[in-house]
Order: sequence, then C-alpha cells, then structure tokens
Amino acid sequence: MPYLTRMISRNLQSLPVLPEGTLQGKVMIITGANSGIGLEIARHLAARHISKLILAVRNEQSGLDAKAVIIAGLPKGHTIDVQIWRIDMASFASVRDFGERCATLDRLDAVAMNAGMLGGGEMMMTVDGHEILTQVNALSPMLLTLLLIPILDRTLQADLSAHKSHPNPFTPRIIFTGSDVSEVAVTTGLDSKHPLRALDDKAIYKAATRYYQTRLVSQAMIRQMLPLFPRIVITNVNPGLVNSPFFTRTPPPAAMKLFLKLVGRSPEAGARNISMAMLTLTSSTDGYPRMMEEMGRQRHLPLEARNRLHCIEVKPSPEGSEDEDAVPNENIKGLAAPLLDLIRAEGESKVGDDVRSTPSLIIYDVFCNSVPLTVRQLVAKYDVPYVPSLHFCAVWTMHLVRISGKTEFGGNYVGIQERYEKFKEEGIEDNLAAMKAWNNSTGELTKLPDLPPMYDYEYQPQLWVHMLPTSMILQISRFSQAIYDGDGVISFGVPEMEGQATEAMQDSLGERIPLFPVGPQLGIDVWNDNNPKSRTTYSSEEREIMDFLDKAETKYGKQCAVYISWGSAFWPTLRPELVEYLIVSLLEAEPPLPFLFATAARNASIPEALREKVNASGKGLICPWVPQLSVLQHDAIRFFLSHCGGGSTFETITAEIPIVAWPYIGDQTLWAAQLTTKYNVGVQLHQVATGLKGKRLGSGGIVHETEEAIKSEMSQAWSIMRDEKRYAEFKKNVKALRHDIDESCANGMAKAARDAIVKRYLS
Repeated sequence: MPYLTRMISRNLQSLPVLPEGTLQGKVMIITGANSGIGLEIARHLAARHISKLILAVRNEQSGLDAKAVIIAGLPKGHTIDVQIWRIDMASFASVRDFGERCATLDRLDAVAMNAGMLGGGEMMMTVDGHEILTQVNALSPMLLTLLLIPILDRTLQADLSAHKSHPNPFTPRIIFTGSDVSEVAVTTGLDSKHPLRALDDKAIYKAATRYYQTRLVSQAMIRQMLPLFPRIVITNVNPGLVNSPFFTRTPPPAAMKLFLKLVGRSPEAGARNISMAMLTLTSSTDGYPRMMEEMGRQRHLPLEARNRLHCIEVKPSPEGSEDEDAVPNENIKGLAAPLLDLIRAEGESKVGDDVRSTPSLIIYDVFCNSVPLTVRQLVAKYDVPYVPSLHFCAVWTMHLVRISGKTEFGGNYVGIQERYEKFKEEGIEDNLAAMKAWNNSTGELTKLPDLPPMYDYEYQPQLWVHMLPTSMILQISRFSQAIYDGDGVISFGVPEMEGQATEAMQDSLGERIPLFPVGPQLGIDVWNDNNPKSRTTYSSEEREIMDFLDKAETKYGKQCAVYISWGSAFWPTLRPELVEYLIVSLLEAEPPLPFLFATAARNASIPEALREKVNASGKGLICPWVPQLSVLQHDAIRFFLSHCGGGSTFETITAEIPIVAWPYIGDQTLWAAQLTTKYNVGVQLHQVATGLKGKRLGSGGIVHETEEAIKSEMSQAWSIMRDEKRYAEFKKNVKALRHDIDESCANGMAKAARDAIVKRYLS
C-alpha cells in the first residue's frame, strides 16, 4: 500500500495559484481539449487573453461544444480566437496531417499534450498495427512532438531575432499530462531489446496494467528527447488523481467511484499543475524537468535504475508563516521546515513524501550555503537524526584556494564585506565601493599553488568592463566562508594536476572537513551523442550553424575556423569597441579565418552595421546560442577563443582543441594561466584587459589597452594558432591533458575521491 498512501497524500496537498498576466500574441494547442483536464487548461489560458487557442480533438462536435463553454466563461466584451482542429491519436496519418496543418501557423508557443486513453477489456490494435493504448498514450504524442518541434523552434528563433539583447522570457514548450501510476507499472516486456514490439504482443497484454505501462513508456521517451532539443521546454506534469470524464469511457467499479469522489481532484484543480507549467517554466532545467533531462542522457542505465531517482521541489516557507521561525537565524529562514520534513521523511506537504527514509547525505551548492547550519539547529531543537552535508563547488581546487583558502596560500575573498563598509564610510558610491572591495589588489607579485607568478591585479583582468551588482559581490563574500560550515567539500579538482592546491585547500579546511576532488563530470555518452559524425537530429537553428561549419570546411579545409564564446554571463559592456576590434581583426585575417560567434550573454550587443558587414563577408556567423558540444567536435574548428569558464574549458580539453584565452574574472583567469603557461595548449590575450593600462604582467610585458596594441596582439594570436609547428605542439599537449584528466576520473585520485564519499557516507 505505500504507493496508495503516497498518492492520497499528494492529492490532498495544496495546489498552485496560477499567475496573472497576459498571453497576447501567443498561440497554443491543447490535445484532448473537449472535456475534463484539457477543457480546464483551455479555460485557464483563455482567461489570460491568449491570441489563438487551438483545440485538437477527435470529435469535432465535442470540440465545438467545448469552444462554446470557453467563450461563455470569458468576461463580457472579451473575445479570443478559438479554433477546432481534428486529430485522431489512433492514426499516424491523422497525426501527420495535423502536423502539416500546424506548419502553416505563423508561430506556435506551447502545446499541452493532454489526449489520452484509459482502456480496458480486450486488446485492440490500430490501423498502424499497434496496441491502441500504446499508440494513443505514447507513440502518437511522441510523433506529434517531433512534428511540432521545428515550428516551436522557428518561433523561438523569431523571438530571439526580435529581442537581440536577451532571450525571450517565454520559452516555447510541450507539456505532457503525466501520471504517477508509472511508478507501479509492470515492466514485463519493457526490459527487452524491443520494448515497443513487446507491447504489441498479445501474450503479455493485461488490460488492468496496460495504461500504467504506457505512462512509463511515455515518461521514458520524454527523457530520451530532452538532450536532443535543449532550447525547447519538454516536461511531464502530474495532475494527480482527477475525477474527470476520463473515467466515464471505461466506467470504474463502485469502490473506485467512491474513492474518486472522496479523494479525486476536480478537473479544474487537476489542470492547475499543467497550466502552471504552460505559463511559467522558462527552461527544461526548471526543477524536475532538469533531472529528467539528465536521466535522459544516462542511456547506459536501465530504465528501472533511472526511475529510482526522484526530484523534489523544496520551497522556502512564505514570509511571516509559522514555519519561518522554526530555526531562529535570519540568514536561513524558510529552509528549516522543508529540511525538517526531509529528515523526518514524514511527507508533511513541505517536500512531499517521495523520500521514504531519512537521507544519509545532503549535497548542497553554494547558493544553499545555509543548509548545514539549518540541519544542526534542527537537531538541537527537534532531536532529529543528524544528516552530514557536503558543500559542492563546481570549480577546480585551485579556485577554491583563491575563494576560501588561507591568505598565506593566496585566499583573497576574506574581508570583502569589511572593505565594502570602509569604502562606503569614505563616501564612495555603493556599487563602486563593492567593486573596489572585491578587487582588493595592491600590485603584489603572487605565486598561488599550481599557478605561474602573477601580479594580484591580473586575477581580475576584466573586472571593470561591466559593473557587477553589489548584492552579487557581497554574496560572493558570504560564499567564501560558508564552505567551513559543512561536513566536507566536493570540488571538480584533479589531484594529480593540482597537488599543491589540493594540499593547500585541505590545510585551510583543517582536519574536521575533508576535501573530495572528484574531477570534472561530463559523461562520455553525452559527448559522443553530440558528435556531428554520429548526431543526426538538429533544430533549424542548430542546422544553420552546422551548415555554416560544413561550408567553411568544404571551402577552406579542416581546422580552418575559430569558435568564439564568452559564456552566458560575460560581455564587455563598458568597452563595446573590444567587440569591434575582434570582429574586424577576424574579417581582415589572411588567409581568411571563418568564425562562429556565440553571443549568449543577456547584455550582448553588436551594432547592426557590424552584423551586416559580417553577413556580407560570408566569413562569419553570429548566433545567440550554439550547440557547443557539437561545434567543438566539428572538423572545421581550429581553436576556441574562450573566456575560460570551467564548463567551456573542460569541454575544450575533451574536444582536444587549442585555446585563445580571454578571461574576465574568477576561475577563468586561473584556467587561462594554467592552460597557456603550465600546459601550453594556447595563448592568452592580455591587451584586451580593462583597468590595467601601464601595468606589468607576471609573464613579462606591459598592458597598453590601446587599439593598436589590441589589434596587434590579436593578429599575432591568429598567426600563432595557424603556425603548423606551434599548432601541432598545442594539439599534442591538449591531448595529453585530456588523457591525464580521464585517467584520474577513471582510475586515479579523482575516482578515489568519489569512492571515498560512497564509503564514508553511503555504505
């Protein structure tokens, strides 16, 4: 009965209040919209002034009846365009016809994939030769998804082009109506090599459990789709047990009718979770969908293993609620109640009851740094079991030393708050005071563990290129010391490569807090799946990018192009001329140097005249986003001009691509120094620095920051990267670097650190 208990508990939990707002200009589709949950979703969307609402139904008359209900419920004088389009999920031909009709739409913003069938009785086959529940609940929705993705992607691209400064806040999406009955699905046949064929086998068909199986198959298919379409939100939302017309097609027994009456939600209540997803999700990385995406990548894991993983949304208690004062600490209000519920594993509606036993370990990231203090105070107040917690920081250990290590090892973030307050007292403007407090450079020549000698101002070469919010800087200050509150620290460090930093960080942490440098985490299956030589499915936006690289390779040969990206957070806002210098330098390069420029930062801005110049040249392509894993593995790419963020750097190493470093702040500068000096896999641009004019470099030379110096250095960098002898050396070194990292993660000290976590906390 555990499943039944959990299901009842979930059904009795409070439901979200849908946000107000307008859907003007939006076009959305709801399948199965003639009654029940689908009709209520339609009413929710209609109430928010949607421009066009398409009800996709099998019976057109029932669709017209639903339209009348929707229109009647609108405020007086309010009209919307409600259209009835026919689709029969039991026919692939009907689904394809519907998809072709959708292709004529000017735009499509969202789809509620709600149509479904409960079934029961004898096994029935469709005209396409599949068991009818399997086709209606799983196969046809997936076919329709594949047909609609290009249309959703076209909408996204149009919106991005219209809002070049930042992505459109509403991301096109497909929201599936799911069900938690997948949790109790019988897996007979599903664990075979051909699970879909097995579902068409009459020998294993059981009417009582087939619906459960189709929901599990649908969920698995969604997980497999997510990595293929990262720009579109695709997720599965559970409406709970709903007393809806869904059950009238296959009338339930009398006991079930009574149960539905007592526990079941109304169709309107059941629709709310789905409508919330239609209205508010911004990406497939929101909460549960992000976990589904990651599990979709883990194809080496059996389905049963993937379904053992649960994602629970933990929301702080509302301000002013009784739970807010569960732990008397102003920095951690709101976390106490859900954490208490998690530790007790009682399912008191704070986090649900998916967790059935007290966890053995909590791993938290820097943005949840109050977790260990909260746990300790809960233990003292409520006498609950103590659960150890590990601070997870997704950087190499050398950067941890810089953030949180002792000052004698180069730790530099201690005292930001005090310096900020001092500068404020001196009358310095708030934001400038915060920037100066963070910068904290005196001109000292330093030697950090595993790094070359550098002047302290070199660690923030682009600090002054855009003003960071004061709140962010002060939050960084808190991060630096919160690491000492946990029971251990996890980094992406590789001890064989960071021996000095590993020793210095463990010394800083002391004997009580162990350091676990587990190495970078990028599944090789994910990497291989994105290789252009094997990948076959692309969105239209991705296809344009790959076609550009294909043409460049055809015209100029292999290893002819440069890929440029400063990540999603960095752009030289206060020095836009740097972007112009870069693009002009590339356009003037001889022989031609094709380039792909990803401008993902929200504040990215390139003058229209410069864009037109790039387009007219045929040498460059500027895009707001690129499929980086595929781009880095394309044979046309010669080198990566990168800000050297941790993720991009490791992906570059995995691709065995040399680098031209243009770091901004933080770990980027440390990465750039290591890659270009210690490992010799590329060169660094120093003249593009901001605020260092006239200052010396630890590696020799002086920063001039003039147009002439910047363009000259860029030209020299392109020449170095195209010198075959130097390039061969870079390639050899980056290949060796990848080998060392892979070896540590597979058999060396990084693996030993992962094993130590399991042995110490989970065995």
